[in-house]
Amino acid sequence: MRFLPAMDVLDGQVVRLSQGDYAKATNYGAATEVIERLLAQGIDGLHLVDLNAARDPEDRGNLATLRRCISLARARNVMVELGGGIRDLGMVSDLLALGVDRVIVGTSALPPDSWVRRVDAELRSKLVVSLDFRMQDAQPMVVVDAWRRTSSVRLDEAVDDFAQAGFVTQLITPVARDGMASGPDLELYRRLVALYPIALIASGGIRDVKDLEDLAAVVPGIGRLEGAIVGTALYRGTLSVSEGLQACSR
Repeated sequence: MRFLPAMDVLDGQVVRLSQGDYAKATNYGAATEVIERLLAQGIDGLHLVDLNAARDPEDRGNLATLRRCISLARARNVMVELGGGIRDLGMVSDLLALGVDRVIVGTSALPPDSWVRRVDAELRSKLVVSLDFRMQDAQPMVVVDAWRRTSSVRLDEAVDDFAQAGFVTQLITPVARDGMASGPDLELYRRLVALYPIALIASGGIRDVKDLEDLAAVVPGIGRLEGAIVGTALYRGTLSVSEGLQACSR
């Protein structure tokens, strides 16, 4: 399982949002300083999110900062995935040209006629489909538009649909747990890897090394747990990079 420290960048700063609420952002410092600290601690993967672009796809105010972060990570051979406001193939191509290893697509992937559905097999392997959800009437429903709107699509329906279309790597986030340090949704992840042929990236709620160990112990089924994204626990100091790397390597 891959250990993926999260850097959510808003106006050049690394922040953590509580349940995706931009009004509830905790600032952890300039992105270029944060990434240098993480790299010095030996990370081998990085989850970058452009929060400006996620909120407004036309807002590219983070571009220079993200370019610098990508350059620093690639110089250390660190795998980089990046998302936030990805709306077309041109944006994907631009990010891959910058050195990003894989690009995260969310809202724009959901419509049945989306441009995402038309990419070739080679490019599909470089895309991560992000399916974030909220519970609504006891059903997990996919959210869109930077978590501001709940769609009419059930999580399981979307997971299966994208898996059948060849989008194997899927990032699943329960919005209610994101940034809350309330523990990962182990039951959900166990069920999804048992039922669907996916490489699942877990996100939301990871508090400490035990949570990572529990995720790493999820038994593969048709699918498997490919990685775990950790943000709040790292920045609050309840989990270290060395602990994370060790737990995920088991």
